[in-house]
Amino acid sequence: MKLKEHKNMTYSKWSQFPWEKQILLIASELQRALNWLRRGDMEEAKLCYSRALELIYLAIEYLKNTSSGNRLREMLRLKEFLQGEYIKREKSLHTCQLLLQSLLLLSPQAYNLLNPDVSGS
Repeated sequence: MKLKEHKNMTYSKWSQFPWEKQILLIASELQRALNWLRRGDMEEAKLCYSRALELIYLAIEYLKNTSSGNRLREMLRLKEFLQGEYIKREKSLHTCQLLLQSLLLLSPQAYNLLNPDVSGS
């Protein structure tokens, strides 16, 4: 798979990352999208969505090659919703927040890293 936005990322490199890091890398793109949406810049948000989708495609390939059926199903659902938001002219701040929350729920460790008050640490 040839990536447009993440030129230095390969499937081999991606597959070496632990699941939590994969989730956090995707989450960082969605967080950037949130920041651009708050500023009202739909084009920059769309670019963030594009980068997030590339990483999601890598995650899906990784999950297809492991025995992670539940994670794969959830990642495919996330991809579908993000693609729907990507093609909309007006991006929704609320939808982006929901996508980010849904993504983080796929990894309790990643969620706890970003929400330390909730984890009880």
